[in-house]
Amino acid sequence: MGRHLKPILVLFSNSVATILYITAGTTILGILMSNTEVGIYSVPVKIYTIIKNIINAVIMVTVPRVSFYIGQQHIKESKLLLDKTLNIIVVLVFPAMIGLAFLAEPIITIISGAEFSSGAVSLRLLCVALLFGNLACFFANAVLLPFKREKFFLQATCIAAICNVALNFMLIPLCGIKGPAIATIVSEFIVMVYSAFKAREVYIPSTFLKNLGQTSIGCVTICLICYVTRMLITKPFFDILISVTLSLIAYGLTMILMRNEIIRSLVRMIISVVRDK
Repeated sequence: MGRHLKPILVLFSNSVATILYITAGTTILGILMSNTEVGIYSVPVKIYTIIKNIINAVIMVTVPRVSFYIGQQHIKESKLLLDKTLNIIVVLVFPAMIGLAFLAEPIITIISGAEFSSGAVSLRLLCVALLFGNLACFFANAVLLPFKREKFFLQATCIAAICNVALNFMLIPLCGIKGPAIATIVSEFIVMVYSAFKAREVYIPSTFLKNLGQTSIGCVTICLICYVTRMLITKPFFDILISVTLSLIAYGLTMILMRNEIIRSLVRMIISVVRDK
């Protein structure tokens, strides 16, 4: 019983620390500012949390399989799966981050109304936190936990929680609703760097840079499409619809032309499903 109790307590403490640094911004904003600022900031936070959790779901699905490989001493297979998972995250999070940054204002306008549009600045800042947060989740949950290094994950989240609270009290009086977003960026960055640093002893990505280069080129097409669409279309709904549709097509084609294995595997899977029907 005692053998299992310690890891459970570590994971529980880690969950508490994670919740603390995620929700501290809104709480402290309510203490130092008015309910208006809290309402405006809560909209980008909800959008950020939804997208982050969707991408994190990809990571959490792989954790049992990685743990199985490690338990069977199939270390090579576990690292190949980790490489593939990391590449999937990069392929997903970068276009999501770029697209969300460009479409922040129309998205908030459609969801909550034009009176909340000032929250677009915070959402753009949280797009940076989205990258750090998903990579932090990968190194913490998909690497540290299966390799039984959960104590380092706990250390990372505790440091991030303390820094988040301190930064919120410092930045909110100076920056308003941008303060919690900046504090979130710093917190997610701390967890990412600390987790990746501790994970390097058991896992070092082998195909990350190649995939990152291809994804960066693909994201250039998203930037161009969103910029031009924003210049030509003023209606928020059609701006989002056209930008997202054209960006997905252009990004997918660009990645296929560069022979990105993740996108090509996805296309093959879709074709296989269609043929089966």
